[in-house]
Amino acid sequence: MDANILTEKLLSYAAEKLCLEVSDVDFKRAVLNKLFGAEPSTAVKECPVPDFKELYAELKSFLFEKGVDDVESYARFVIGLLQPLPSAVDKTFKLTKERVSSKKAQEYLVSLVKAGGYLGNVTFKPISQQNKTVCVYLIDEVLPETGVSDCDSFNNRSVTFGIDGEYLYYLDCRGDYNEQGGLYNFDKTPFVLNERSLDAMFGFVDNLTDSFITASFSDGNGDRAADKFVVGRETLPLFNAEAVSVLRSEVCPDVEVNVTSHALSSVRFSSYNKITMIRLMDEVLSKWLSLGSDDSLAEPKKRYAPFALRLLPDGRYSADVVFCYGESSFTLNDSPVAKLFVNLSEYSRCFGKFIINPETAALIKKATKFITGKEQFNYGAVKSSDEFYELADVIAVAAKTSGVIKDEQRAEAAVYEALRSSVVTELKISDGFNEDGAGLLRLKTFLSSCGIKQI
Repeated sequence: MDANILTEKLLSYAAEKLCLEVSDVDFKRAVLNKLFGAEPSTAVKECPVPDFKELYAELKSFLFEKGVDDVESYARFVIGLLQPLPSAVDKTFKLTKERVSSKKAQEYLVSLVKAGGYLGNVTFKPISQQNKTVCVYLIDEVLPETGVSDCDSFNNRSVTFGIDGEYLYYLDCRGDYNEQGGLYNFDKTPFVLNERSLDAMFGFVDNLTDSFITASFSDGNGDRAADKFVVGRETLPLFNAEAVSVLRSEVCPDVEVNVTSHALSSVRFSSYNKITMIRLMDEVLSKWLSLGSDDSLAEPKKRYAPFALRLLPDGRYSADVVFCYGESSFTLNDSPVAKLFVNLSEYSRCFGKFIINPETAALIKKATKFITGKEQFNYGAVKSSDEFYELADVIAVAAKTSGVIKDEQRAEAAVYEALRSSVVTELKISDGFNEDGAGLLRLKTFLSSCGIKQI
């Protein structure tokens, strides 16, 4: 590969996809010539905009021929050089947000980072009833051409948030949410559970109004700290939960508190008043985690408090907090179906999102033969088989609930609904929030100790 031809291809792509300014082209050309050890040439004409996959492959091939040791890292470095400086990205993001909309600002950042090869294409397709608080999703994932790397990759960009730019927002190359990102302290220190950290989350949704932000704290992770807050753009199943008990805080009466119908013990805080809501959430979360393991349970378990914060269309802040006892209450580690899900973060399961990959979807499709009657369902044989071991109980539920369904599409839907309902059952059992009301009573007793009472 001729170095000058490669240089012009890179510049052509950068001008079209990476926001390279015309006034910067000659400078970037000189930088690339220096990196590639090439002499400037006027013989090479402008190139048509190449496909990134082909361009990146040519770049790596050229670097390999040049004897570069770490070809992948160096190639990402070259692509990063062609992108705008982080300060320029930050400025454009903020101007777009202020003059157009937060949605357009997010689209600018996503398209830039995707064009730089850091993001692949990930879609989550709900394949169970979408209005439920627990849903099964099929992930269709195309990994980025530059490989999966951390947020310090040369070809990723961040933007700042906060009055003094004390927080950094990065996009994640992989995740469990649409356009997933992370909010970090600028100095990369963990977020400690306090009013300052909560204020950072509220400030974020003030700026990116169509995004949600999540945090996960437990009584066992040091000083109850989180390395980052996880951001996404979609409607989480948890948000579908309805209020089953309306409560009110004695100290913060302008904050509405609702116990919801989510499969795990969950409370929704909502208010127009950000200050009092932050104060109440800090008090409730801190008290919950300070109680330590619950000795009233047969097996004392660690406490968790994952929650998702968003801005509602009417301008209210809304935070859904899931009060968990032990990891099994959301990981389903004690259930065979746990192995069917490929969530990268266990906490996304707390919010009702259970993700399968195409391989599992193919296995479920194959299992419909037991529902359509093409093959007799023998529970013992299926349970002992290597292929359908994790699905045996799900198939049994589908067969019992739906009977024989000749239509394969309807049979497949029946298996998915059986999978979803099996997850709900496992969540309720492990959480203690079941028919005898013990979980709900325990949760209300705790909230009452925080001055939050039934209306």
